[in-house]
Amino acid sequence: MARRGEVEALATQIRELQCNVNKLHQELASMRAEIVSTVLNGFTELRSDNTALRQDLNGSISSGFAEQRGLLGRLGERLNQEQADAQTALREVESLHRKAAEARVAELEAQQRPAPERRAENHEPARSTAEAGEPQPANGGESGYAGLLALAAGVAYTEITCHRDTWAFLVERAAQTEHFRLPAGVDEANDGTIEADLSGRTLIAVLDALWHTTHDATLGHGTRALAARVYDRISQSLHDLQPTDDGEQAVTRIVIDNRPPKAPPADGTPDPEPTTD
Repeated sequence: MARRGEVEALATQIRELQCNVNKLHQELASMRAEIVSTVLNGFTELRSDNTALRQDLNGSISSGFAEQRGLLGRLGERLNQEQADAQTALREVESLHRKAAEARVAELEAQQRPAPERRAENHEPARSTAEAGEPQPANGGESGYAGLLALAAGVAYTEITCHRDTWAFLVERAAQTEHFRLPAGVDEANDGTIEADLSGRTLIAVLDALWHTTHDATLGHGTRALAARVYDRISQSLHDLQPTDDGEQAVTRIVIDNRPPKAPPADGTPDPEPTTD
């Protein structure tokens, strides 16, 4: 009987152990299912995040490429505009050179003709101009005008001296042209005259404005006469430019003033310095 009781006790323990093992198996299966579900959910979330990141990256790249394409397009348009401007400037320079060459050829041909013929050609327009009463510059022809522009284009800068009213007239006329640039500094003396340095480009603008003013029949006689006189003085200064003896660069000096220079004292002594009480 004792053994029988022990066997039954052992059987009971075995059954309990079997139940515990079954419960353990169930818990392991449940844990395995939870782990698998967690892993699968994590992979799904990672795929979603990866897809979203990829879409954002593709959108950023596409937007960046679009901006770059727009920038390159604008740069291309700017380069095309610069090229067109350069070609226009080149054509203008070629036109000036061509006109200067034609003027030079005409001048050489005129020099090769007999003197009586040249005198007849030079005086006849003067008579017709005097009869018409129209003020015209001495070098007012198309060839002389083009040649003068070519001379001005080759000048780095020129010094001009004139009355401030004459200067105001030049600025008023030349400011309407393409190449005029107002000088940085204009010095005014006590007698009402001014001195300024004009670049070759500004000198072209002044000559162009004066030439067209002189030939504009709608303007008054005084306006055209003033323009013709200043034009002639600039032309004379450009044609009289000579190399200097000291090797320095020659500077064209334009003086628009018919007053004779101040005579020195009779005894040759300088004027006394002004004194103050």
